[in-house]
Amino acid sequence: MRRAFANALCAWACLGLAALPAAAEDEPFDGALIVLVGMGQCCAQDAWPEAENALSAELSTLNITVATVNGVATSEREQRLELERVVAERKAVCAVRIERIAPGEGGGVELWISDRLTGKTTIRRVPVEDSNDREFAEIVALRLVEALRAGLLEIEIGALGETSAKGKTVVSSPIVVAPRPQSATSPKPAQDEKKCAPAPEQERGEPHLGVGLGAEAAGSPGGIGAMGALDLVVGWHPIGRLSVALDLFSTVIATDLKKDGGRASVGFGALRGWISWNIRDKGVLRPSLGLGGGAALSWASGETSDAYAGATDYATVGYMGALLQLGLAFKNDVWLILGARAGALVPEVRVSFAGSDVASMGRPLVEGFLIVDVRFL
Repeated sequence: MRRAFANALCAWACLGLAALPAAAEDEPFDGALIVLVGMGQCCAQDAWPEAENALSAELSTLNITVATVNGVATSEREQRLELERVVAERKAVCAVRIERIAPGEGGGVELWISDRLTGKTTIRRVPVEDSNDREFAEIVALRLVEALRAGLLEIEIGALGETSAKGKTVVSSPIVVAPRPQSATSPKPAQDEKKCAPAPEQERGEPHLGVGLGAEAAGSPGGIGAMGALDLVVGWHPIGRLSVALDLFSTVIATDLKKDGGRASVGFGALRGWISWNIRDKGVLRPSLGLGGGAALSWASGETSDAYAGATDYATVGYMGALLQLGLAFKNDVWLILGARAGALVPEVRVSFAGSDVASMGRPLVEGFLIVDVRFL
């Protein structure tokens, strides 16, 4: 791998030198192909001496001559001009600088490359961990060699990246820092190699449409007693705390009324709309309050007896009520909902045998329910 890097980089250097104007061919080089401008003297807080030393060692291993000088410029513009001046004075192929980026500014390091052939400076950002570990610096140095080679090739073909408002050319880099491959004979490092943390998995948003089916018990004072019912609910949850729903309710266990030799079965159903406000929109427990209204249909079917003739009658009335429920969001798409409704029928429903009142219903009407709600979309 190192031999391949050496061959590729040296080949580029030769091509670059061959492309220089004829007047420049006569100018002697001082022996260094690359000049490394250190930051320890001028900007200690931004310097990474371990990475500078490791980069110099890696380039030397690849038979690339490196000269190191101490930088003195502190501002961004002066540092760029300093690189361009150094590479011109030394007549090298390029001058480079390694600058550590503070974690608050994104972290990682920047490799500044000033190329004598074009006279321009590019900056390549390498996302790495903020570490002073020597072993990690050597790993980073390998990646910087790759970034250096890629940056020089991009300059040669004119791919200079986007120019920022400050006037410097920044070339983004997709380089991912990885541990150096260990050969079968090479010793392992004394401490564990550092790995970049994987990007957190993006949390999937909660579905907005829900369909629920449940059972409930309903009751009302006035002689009707308790009734068993099924409840089908379709809900829409446009934002985290607001919900609207439509429920279809119908009794499945009729109530039997008996009086003075007469007998009748009574049932009840309703179609209602609800708007609810979720007290909590995160976590497993999601309590909510709501108001609703709609239409209710009640029916009574009397049996023929010695005292009465059989007949069936229906009544449609209005409904108004309030809702208190607790959603158990064990999963985003499957909820268990426990709750209660308290409302009133307008007007109140009355059951009579031959004009004589037997029972009434709806002032108030109380329901308790348990619904399994499946959410999607």
